[in-house]
Amino acid sequence: MTVDIIKKIKRREGVTLIELLLVSSMMVLIGVAVYGVFSLALNVYSRIETGKSGSDIVVFSEKLADDLRNLRPFPEFDFNGTPDGMTFHVNNARYLISPSDAETSGVPPVSRVEYSYEPSFDGIVRRTYKYGHREPYSVTTVLSGEGQVLFGYVKPGEKKGMSSFFEEHISTAPRAVKIEVIDAGAKKVIFRRIVDVPITGM
Repeated sequence: MTVDIIKKIKRREGVTLIELLLVSSMMVLIGVAVYGVFSLALNVYSRIETGKSGSDIVVFSEKLADDLRNLRPFPEFDFNGTPDGMTFHVNNARYLISPSDAETSGVPPVSRVEYSYEPSFDGIVRRTYKYGHREPYSVTTVLSGEGQVLFGYVKPGEKKGMSSFFEEHISTAPRAVKIEVIDAGAKKVIFRRIVDVPITGM
């Protein structure tokens, strides 16, 4: 009787379990390969986009850090810091070979620098003024389309690095400045940096 059943099974046309398992395994392998290629391409694209964004923010923060390193901390050169920007005076003398170069180069030895966040185009504008002048002689967009930028300040003599010490408004040259870039869509901080102002930290 068993032999009759085996003969009947052999005569039937169809797919065996082993064939079905082999085809299923091949489909899984092909699916994993396609997913891997797609995932890699998406990851590379994401890195390129993030790299562009990140490099712009880093260049902006480096420019601001460079200006803050040359800040004039004396009473006659006021500092005004708010969450949306800051105004301060910098010493440009390091760019000049001699004091007389200030007249020929057009670069004043001391100038006022203003960084301000402009919500209209979601960017930071850097304006430079000659000392004692109201109209800027240079206006540059140093960051655009990355999200809201907020600034915080550490008073001279305070420790840096602890959030409780960061002020929203300050009228004296700070010990350090905190830069935060906030992604409006995700509502999270995508970049944070604390810039020391060495001359006021002594």
